[in-house]
Amino acid sequence: MISYANGHFVATQDVSIPVESDTLGSIRGLRIFTTGLVIDGKITLLDEHVKRLIDSGNRLGFLDMLPAEKLAALMEETAQKNHDSAPEKIRVIKVILSGGKAGSKTAQTVSRPLLYIMVSAFVSPPGIYYEKGVSVATFPYQRDLPDVKLTYYIGSLLAQENMAKHHADYPVFVTPEEPTCFLEGDTFSVFFVKGNTIFTPQTNGRILKGITRQSVISIAKNHYKICEQDVLLSSISDYDEAFLTSSIRQVMPIVKIDGHVIGTGKPGPISQHLRTLLQDTLFVL
Repeated sequence: MISYANGHFVATQDVSIPVESDTLGSIRGLRIFTTGLVIDGKITLLDEHVKRLIDSGNRLGFLDMLPAEKLAALMEETAQKNHDSAPEKIRVIKVILSGGKAGSKTAQTVSRPLLYIMVSAFVSPPGIYYEKGVSVATFPYQRDLPDVKLTYYIGSLLAQENMAKHHADYPVFVTPEEPTCFLEGDTFSVFFVKGNTIFTPQTNGRILKGITRQSVISIAKNHYKICEQDVLLSSISDYDEAFLTSSIRQVMPIVKIDGHVIGTGKPGPISQHLRTLLQDTLFVL
């Protein structure tokens, strides 16, 4: 497969990041990214992914970033090159902006960030995750700069012990302070269902505005009531269903949280309905 590495098209397996010219990204951790799907050579939700990158770059003070139109064009060109050389129904595209050289101050940006557009094979999550649902374990953790999609995943590592305790598939973060409220998963957004109403934590500067999250909300509004509000960990027994959303997983049912069964303990009708609606909208799977 073909990827773009800071000015050159190369084989994906040959992509590398030069540490010396990328002190801010490689040493200081100033690196952002977005992950999306390529369907028949076309990037789904392209404008949303480009906006996420530009907004995150501005938030970190990146200098001289490519205009949105040029960034989108490079992403499209990379996706199309892969489709022309070896057509595949679905691929994954990951775009990384890495800080570049540092100035005289610790995290001072002095150059355009390095750009990498990586295309790889799509590996579908296990089918049993959709058929039977997944288990998640909570962990008290607030991400730094939660409105920015950083390549910093220390929270996921810290949550491993609690995941093992509950035999969970994924971690989900909750507020470190009382009352304990749900925030987001390490790589996904979370939703809860009660009757005909869908609840999801509000984007009040404490969680990422997930692209798939917003797509699901937009689709669901035509069929269900949507409430963006705090969801208490102590209230999980009140809900009939729960599910998570992400670019790769789409809509995936959650049947256990910290070992506690949600609803019937099986994937519910609303999460299954929304998965079908999202796939129909994005022409996925």
